[in-house]
Amino acid sequence: LTDINVRRLWGDVYTQYGRLRVGRMPLEWGAGMLFNPGLDPNSDYGDTTDRIQFTTRLAGVYLVGAWDLIQEGFLNTNDDIQAANLALAYRTETVSAGFLNRYKFRTDPGFRSYTGDVWANAQLGPVHVETEIALILGSGALSEEVDEVDISAFGALLEIGGAIQQYNVGLQLGIASGDEDPTDGDLNTFQFDREHNVGLLMFEEVLPTLAAETPNNTNNGREYGAARTGDGVSNAQYIRPSLGYTPAERVTLTVSALMARAAKLPAAEEADRGYGTEVDLKVRWNPYDKVWLDATAAVFTPGPYYSNFTDPDFGGGYDGTAFGGQFLATVEF
Repeated sequence: LTDINVRRLWGDVYTQYGRLRVGRMPLEWGAGMLFNPGLDPNSDYGDTTDRIQFTTRLAGVYLVGAWDLIQEGFLNTNDDIQAANLALAYRTETVSAGFLNRYKFRTDPGFRSYTGDVWANAQLGPVHVETEIALILGSGALSEEVDEVDISAFGALLEIGGAIQQYNVGLQLGIASGDEDPTDGDLNTFQFDREHNVGLLMFEEVLPTLAAETPNNTNNGREYGAARTGDGVSNAQYIRPSLGYTPAERVTLTVSALMARAAKLPAAEEADRGYGTEVDLKVRWNPYDKVWLDATAAVFTPGPYYSNFTDPDFGGGYDGTAFGGQFLATVEF
């Protein structure tokens, strides 16, 4: 017997008034900072929701209304969080913009939150500009054990890029709010979608990762008990300049530098805000149409946020340089 796991399945009905979409479908919006469908070959997760959605167009503006049952992925367990969505979007060949409103709630235990997200994208001759800003406000119980919390968090990104003959230059800036005291009832930490990848190591791999004392199939030989950051931009301010060069047809070399620090830490740890610096070198070869071969090498030099940290159980010594590499072959069809 062969197990078949259907992750997404939905249907579209087109009418003279607009498009109706029903089913378990990918969730996406804007630049992918808040919601990302995970359709890139380098994606590991992707957002999925059980949704009824209707899209229509009025006077050149797209109007989207949707109702979600948040797909939490637990077998034989009802997905108990719901969300109402209303979005406005405007699109032309060179300019796009949108405003998303999302109200999420649960009745038992009680929880509610509002998310507002503004996104804009423009192609100005050879220059491309994209930005997204999100604010989350909420209160209630996160679980039966964690109740009476207040949520106030925001995130933003700006990306600028352009081509000059054989060169491509780019700059990405991002901020995800942090929390001085994550143990109290005021939650202020914002996390970008896990598919918003800015580096090969930082905010992509759990750091630091230690060797498990007893390797087995469950832990895969890894111990995450001393981890300071995970697989997603969170509590961070970062800048990532990049430079690409095309030395020959169908070959591109790109070097980027990711520099980041914590957005907020307790007063006693203010001197340890620096996450560090990661330098990535990527070579892309496109031998045929819709066929890509990508090789990436990364070097991460940890900042004081890691190097000055001492875990009560696993100790310190997290100041060593980390190296990583990845090879990816993609065929599009």
